[in-house]
Amino acid sequence: MREDRVAPRAAGGILRARAHGGSTQSLGIACEGGASNLIDFSVNVNPAGPSPRALAAACKALSRIDAYPDRESLALVRALARAQGTPEDTIVCGAGASDIIWRLAAAVRPKRIVVCAPTFSEYAEAASYYGACVQEFPLSEADDFDVPASFARAIEGPGDVAYLCNPNNPTGRLVDPSVIDAAACRCEQVGALLVVDECFLGFAPDARERSVAARAACSRHVAVLSAFTKLYGMAGLRLGYLISGNTQLIEGIRRAGQAWPVSSVAEAAGIAALEDVEYVSRTRDVLAGERAWLSRELSSLGLSVVPSDANFLLVRTPAKDIPERLYKQGVLVRTCDSFSVLSRFWCRVAVRTRKENARLAMAFSRALRAEGASGEGEPDERGGASCSGAMAGADGRGSAKEVDTRG
Repeated sequence: MREDRVAPRAAGGILRARAHGGSTQSLGIACEGGASNLIDFSVNVNPAGPSPRALAAACKALSRIDAYPDRESLALVRALARAQGTPEDTIVCGAGASDIIWRLAAAVRPKRIVVCAPTFSEYAEAASYYGACVQEFPLSEADDFDVPASFARAIEGPGDVAYLCNPNNPTGRLVDPSVIDAAACRCEQVGALLVVDECFLGFAPDARERSVAARAACSRHVAVLSAFTKLYGMAGLRLGYLISGNTQLIEGIRRAGQAWPVSSVAEAAGIAALEDVEYVSRTRDVLAGERAWLSRELSSLGLSVVPSDANFLLVRTPAKDIPERLYKQGVLVRTCDSFSVLSRFWCRVAVRTRKENARLAMAFSRALRAEGASGEGEPDERGGASCSGAMAGADGRGSAKEVDTRG
C-alpha cells in the first residue's frame, strides 16, 4: 500500500471541475441537437417538487429577509430533534449535505478516508483538498455493488474517517445493518469516525428502522448526514444537517463554516417540510411503484439494471454514446464515467412520474435501435474501467486500494 498517494489540490488551491447531475457540461455530453422539452433524469430529486407546506413557509419567510438568520438555526434544530428523537445538542445544520461534508473535512483534517467505489464523489474531493489520503474500497457488479462486511477491516486508526452512503449513490443499494454495525464497532475500537450518509434513506419503506441517527447521537465515533435536497425536493434552498454525540465534532463543523450557513427561508421551509408527514409517505409509495415499473421496462429492453432502494437506477448500456442518443430525444441522464470502477457504459437515471418514465423507456428503446454506435462493448472486467481520479487495477473483490485523484 502506497502512503504517498495523497490527493493534492490543484495549484493555488483551485479545485478541478467536478461532475454532478443537472448539467450537460459536467456530464461531457455534446449539447447540440437536443430537444427543446428536455426532461432531466440526471438529478435524483423528488419529481413532485417541494411540499406545499414548505413552499408556503418559504414564501412567508421572504417578508423577513431584511433580518439576519439565526446563526445556529435553533428552531430547525428543535424540529429535527423531535423528528429524529435525538438531543438538540447533537445536531448541526448547514447549506446542504455537501456543505457539511466540506466543513467536516476542514474541522477534522483526516489523515486518511475510506470510501466505497463507486460512491458520492464529494467525500473524497473534500478530504483530498485538505490533504487526506483517499483509500477506495471497490464494490463488485457480480454482487450488485453491495458493501461487504470486510469494509470494516479497511478502517485502520484514529486518523481515519470512513464514509458509507446508505442507500449508496450511484448504485441505489442499501447497506446491510450488520455492515454498518461492524464499521461503527471498528471505529469505536480504533478511534476513527464513521459517517453514514442517509440523504436517500427516506425513500426506503423501513427508513426509520434502518437509520443509525439514534446510535450516532450517543457516540463519539459515529455521525449521520442528511439533507432536505432529495426526499423533500428542496435542492435550490441548500439545507442539510449532521447528527453525532461527538460535541467536539459538532462544534468543529459549526466553527469551520461561515457564521450564517442556513438562510431564514431555508430554515422555515425545512421546519414545515418535517411536519408534512403525509407528503413523505405519499412520495415513498408512488416512487416505489414507479421504480419497480421503470426497472422492469428497462430490463425488458435487454439493459442491465442494478436493483435499487432509492429514487434512481444504475443502468449498464451496450454503447458509450447512449447518453448522447437520449439527449437528442430530450432526455438527460447522468453518465457514470466520473465514478470509480464504472465507465461510460453506465448511466444513472432518476425515477420520475409515470408519463416521464414512459418517455425515458421509449427513448432508450429508440436509442438501442439506432445505428452507428460509437465505442465497442464493455470488457469482461466490468468493474475495471476507470476514469480520471479512479483507482488503478480495481479487482472488484472487496480489497481496499489507495487512489490518486490527481487526474
